[in-house]
Amino acid sequence: MDVGKVSVRVGGVGVYYRRFFDDADDYFHRICAEHSFQALTEGVKPSKAHRTGIYLTPVRQEGDALRFHLLRCSTNLSGPTENFCATDHRIVDALNREAASIFRDHAPLNHVLAQIYPNAPATDGQKQTKAKISAHADKTKDMPLDGIMAFCTFYDGLDKLAPLATDPFDYGYKGKSGLTRLQFRLKESAIGTAGLLPEFSVTLYPNSVFFMPLSTNRLYTHAIQSSMLNAEMLPTRLGYVVRCSKTEAIHKGGATFLQVGGQLVPMEPPTEHGMLELRALYAEENRTTGFIDYGDKFRFSMNEGDYKAPDHKRE
Repeated sequence: MDVGKVSVRVGGVGVYYRRFFDDADDYFHRICAEHSFQALTEGVKPSKAHRTGIYLTPVRQEGDALRFHLLRCSTNLSGPTENFCATDHRIVDALNREAASIFRDHAPLNHVLAQIYPNAPATDGQKQTKAKISAHADKTKDMPLDGIMAFCTFYDGLDKLAPLATDPFDYGYKGKSGLTRLQFRLKESAIGTAGLLPEFSVTLYPNSVFFMPLSTNRLYTHAIQSSMLNAEMLPTRLGYVVRCSKTEAIHKGGATFLQVGGQLVPMEPPTEHGMLELRALYAEENRTTGFIDYGDKFRFSMNEGDYKAPDHKRE
């Protein structure tokens, strides 16, 4: 058996498969061929991020309406959610099968945020830029209490690196890893809790997956940290994060409706007051270990793409 497919417990709060997917499947290029990655902004930042992304979920045609799941956070994409394609079904089905052996009575994984993280070498007059994301907790407004998360990692351009002698799953140069790390740090309110590591990191190996329950998201923030190597040596990473959405939506007649208490409620445009209130809860979720009750009053999205008809023709 491939030792990369053997589960490894991490910090008592997650399970890691160092090579869950087969190298020969080349999921990086399969996913890119099946989807059109979109320009991305974060929160209140006006400028476009260096990375691109796409929301993916199964989309069903019901007469003249399209039914799909939303998972609203602060990532704003320029285009609509896209339907699962063959590769997405293959990946998510495999993750759900494996999750059933790890977690008890978990909600099904049904929603993907896929992002491509390029690195830009230094040029005359411009410093290098390497992909990173600051510490945060994922926003659980549209996630069920029994939700889980799966961080999948695929790379392109590993040819400048080689497997390290000290770790056959890691790729690097002259003994230094060239791969991205997922850095976890206890939220301040959880510091000193018995049995919890104050911090730990997971090197994101090619074709790996790190599973964790939402309880880990309540205890820890996580950040994306780049390698110490120069940008020209680094591969391009595709982060394929699979999560659980409890929020069903219907798009019909040019508008998106939320399924609330068995009723269809039109998704409203964001207001200044609503955005301030939502961002305050987002900030609290980054700090606190408690459950954040968003209720059902936030009937808008910070993602422009959620107001557009999902692309259901790709399957």
